[in-house]
Amino acid sequence: MKPFKAHLIYILLILLAAWPLFNLNMVNQLDWGDDNCKYMEQAQQLAEGTHKVSSHYVFNPKQFLGPKHYPNGYPLLLAGWSKLGGFSVLSFNYLNTILLALSACCLFLTASRYLSLFSAFALSLVLMYHPAMMAIKMEVVSETAFLFFSLLVILLLFQKKIWFQILAGLLLGFTVHIRVVGFAILIAALFIFLFDLLKKTEHSKKGKIIAFSGFVIGFLVVYSCIVVAFPVKSNYGFFTFDHAVYKTVLIHISANFQALFESFISPELKEWQFVGLFTGGGLLFAAVMGWLMLVKTSRKNDLVQLYVLIYFAAICFFRFGDAGFRFIVPVFPFLLIYAVISFKQLLEPFNLSYRPVFTAFTTLLLVFSFTRHYPNAGKSYQTILQGPNETQAQGMFAYIKAVCNEKDKIAFCKPRAMSFLTGNKSVMPGRLISTYELNRKVNTFKFNYFVFYDRLTDWRDLKVMMSAKNWKTVYRNGKCAVFKRLD
Repeated sequence: MKPFKAHLIYILLILLAAWPLFNLNMVNQLDWGDDNCKYMEQAQQLAEGTHKVSSHYVFNPKQFLGPKHYPNGYPLLLAGWSKLGGFSVLSFNYLNTILLALSACCLFLTASRYLSLFSAFALSLVLMYHPAMMAIKMEVVSETAFLFFSLLVILLLFQKKIWFQILAGLLLGFTVHIRVVGFAILIAALFIFLFDLLKKTEHSKKGKIIAFSGFVIGFLVVYSCIVVAFPVKSNYGFFTFDHAVYKTVLIHISANFQALFESFISPELKEWQFVGLFTGGGLLFAAVMGWLMLVKTSRKNDLVQLYVLIYFAAICFFRFGDAGFRFIVPVFPFLLIYAVISFKQLLEPFNLSYRPVFTAFTTLLLVFSFTRHYPNAGKSYQTILQGPNETQAQGMFAYIKAVCNEKDKIAFCKPRAMSFLTGNKSVMPGRLISTYELNRKVNTFKFNYFVFYDRLTDWRDLKVMMSAKNWKTVYRNGKCAVFKRLD
């Protein structure tokens, strides 16, 4: 009873510490990351009961932005939430903030399995107030939702009773519809199950088989129901297996871990910059060492160890696996845990008498390295983001809606934003090297409007459009220009 009471007190403290998050990075507008628009489009269709309506986003397989449709797990979550909090970016910000706070609770419960309660509590604070996590929660994207549900599934899998296993399967069936990489949990659980069968007695094997069968059946039920009820197609290949696969893997490792490293650097702290430098590099090295130590010495965390390994393998071989910190998010809590395990092992010979004080000092020092992000975060209600809410963008969208009909197709570097906010067909054309390349892409995608937007579109594209004889500038303001094809 005492351990349960202690855990409950810490969880309440985590929820209390999460309260300021509801006033940080809360916005009611979109930025130019137009995957926000795609998720909102699908959520809107689900909320209105028209999820089978085809998208106006014209998928270009040679210019990756995202699939024609995302899996419907996160849009279903948004659609359901919109019935309570309304359909708006701010409403979805509140949902993401709640999910982040719950993720911190799940991290605490996971970390407390092999760290002190105070250390687990400190890690939950680092997760919630890491600037990259705070930035992600203001976006209408699926990372925060996947983080929570994947952590919850793993917590349930730790429990050996069949009802927990069934519930884990049910939740995982939904989780893989939030992000397909959730299959990594299923694969890890399958390997652990097969490994356990080899070493258990006949009597214990029966219980293990029953529990795992409940997990798989629960998964298949929810997964299949969503596939049947809300079918979607991604329209692009997920993995790369070609002669340059080693190069792809190296690029993805470099991009993702560089983003993790840089997320701890605070250049504006000037003479304190070394805090971020040592923290980022130290965390990455310590996380790898902590993972290796657990692989060697611990058996109770095999599921997590294998999941993290499979997850990183999937990201390395994923065709577009260079999204930086966003792809690190699902396993970031485990990297924090591994790092602490490694640091504790390193400090063991020193026999520190006041370890909670040392933990608190380290956590405060780490959070201090994030402080440059917080003053600006509090102003996000009033600040106009660089995105569709800019005055110039609003003018451009208004013009498009006024003059274009359903047969028109618009080439724009943010086609999902264009299609969602105007209701017109839009495609990402890619770089225009010459008027010949322009004509070739017109023949391929049949677009008759082209939109240039400062800092989004390459200025060389503007030169091509200005020199194209059969194109005319029909709208222009301080940041953008709209061209129309004359024939």
